[in-house]
Order: sequence, then structure tokens, then C-alpha cells
Amino acid sequence: MHRKGIKNALQCLQGRVKRKYTKRPKPVVAPPPSPSTDEPRVPQTAPVVKKERKPNPWLAHTKAVQAQHPDKTYTEILSIAKLSYKK
Repeated sequence: MHRKGIKNALQCLQGRVKRKYTKRPKPVVAPPPSPSTDEPRVPQTAPVVKKERKPNPWLAHTKAVQAQHPDKTYTEILSIAKLSYKK
């Protein structure tokens, strides 16, 4: 600890200087309602709607080129597709 820290800590202990940071009290959380015995408790969840992604134009183009040249390797397909791809 550096010199000011020691001096400030001693003054805090003696009550001369107030502490800079104090602990905050924890928030009070209400207990969950007790389930009644007549009704079974069923968790309610909202349906998850996934947004459909737009296909990547470059990958769609490479698949089309690959369909035209089935005997070529993927590396060769990429070099062929590069020549004919327009953004």
C-alpha cells in the first residue's frame, strides 16, 4: 500500500475521513407465490421465432459453379468462380 493509502486508512479507522465506497444493501426480493394444490403449475414460455437468414451470394455462386464442374476440386472451383462473380 502506498503512503496516502495507509494515511487514509488510519483516518478512516479514527473516524476523521469517511470511506469513499460503501457496500450497498442487497435488494429485497419478494418470495414467489405458493402454488395452489388444485392447479398443476405449467411454465409459460413465449414461442421462439427465428429470423430466416438471407443466403450468402458468394456461396450460392460457388455452389452453382460446382454444379457445372463436378469433377473439379473446391480450390479450383473458387478460382473459376472468382472470374465470373459480379457483386
